[in-house]
Amino acid sequence: MTLRQASARFVFSIVSWGALGLGFLWCLFDKENRSWHDKLSHTKLVFIDHKKNKKTS
Repeated sequence: MTLRQASARFVFSIVSWGALGLGFLWCLFDKENRSWHDKLSHTKLVFIDHKKNKKTS
């Protein structure tokens, strides 16, 4: 993530909260599960399951 994307994500997340949280609720209805700040900053949240990726001894 670039500094520009991180800054945009921060600013747009404030806008999402300012709109009564609608930007965050948007991910419930979006087919890619992305909120407003994800869409506007061209980013997405990725979950990495470290337990699954950990090698067993």
